[in-house]
Amino acid sequence: MTMWVILGACLVAGSAHAEQPTTPGPGAQSTPARVIALTGTDDMRYSPDTIEVKPGERVRITLKAVSKMPKVAMAHNFVMLKPGANVEAFVNASAIARTTDYIAPTLKDQVLVASGLAGGGETVSVDFSAGHHQRVSAASH
Repeated sequence: MTMWVILGACLVAGSAHAEQPTTPGPGAQSTPARVIALTGTDDMRYSPDTIEVKPGERVRITLKAVSKMPKVAMAHNFVMLKPGANVEAFVNASAIARTTDYIAPTLKDQVLVASGLAGGGETVSVDFSAGHHQRVSAASH
């Protein structure tokens, strides 16, 4: 079974559904994370726009922002939400949450994984273990 993540961008926030990331217990063998490089651009898109991972796979998302605009005007992050979270409501509420890195404080409990913000030329990374959903998607705004 394969898990797909379809990425969408909103005003400085990307969102996706996935299952709870897992952390290996003490003494567990740690498999190196597979690095997936993403690019976020001024046209509010990610490239690639789809990620394929296997359930339980350790993943490192490395997001590079390609922008000529100042970070305060255009920045990108990678945000993974709990299954069943309302992506559109999260995106809309987070679009105005500048002081909390564009994650709405009232909806923070829906976030499983979030990277920091990357402005033009900057790169941020976040690690997680993939859940078991066969296909997950994100909203574009």
